Amino acid sequence: MSKLFERLVLSPHDNWRGLSQHRATVYRRNLSHSAKEARVAEALPWLVARYPDMHFAWLLPQVRMANLQNRLGFAVTLARLATKNNLLQQQEQALAESKLQKEDSFCRNLNEPERRWLREHRSEEARQWNLLSDLRPAMFRYVPQA
Repeated sequence: MSKLFERLVLSPHDNWRGLSQHRATVYRRNLSHSAKEARVAEALPWLVARYPDMHFAWLLPQVRMANLQNRLGFAVTLARLATKNNLLQQQEQALAESKLQKEDSFCRNLNEPERRWLREHRSEEARQWNLLSDLRPAMFRYVPQA
């Protein structure tokens, strides 16, 4: 896990308030890694829930240029459902308008048996975003409520 990302996730103090652009930059960098650790992938929706004021005006075009909108859309959907924060619907809708049809993994590069298993067992949210992942909103019990 990158040190900056670790500090964003694990910092006991909210010393990042007001650093929306910095959070978005670190978030975008970690979203693009195809070989991220499972705990980083699991932290991505949590960070959206924890920092719904993240600099989405900068982040959305960045993820679109890198074809990462499905990954961010999935994280936003999980965060919205886990927190019941309907303010995230605007970002979710903006991402849905440019959703990619290609199948992708949310966490890491998968071998073919893993891909087959996840196609059959992925969450509805992952299916909606054409991703192979078994992450579900119910897995995010410790997220801030809206």
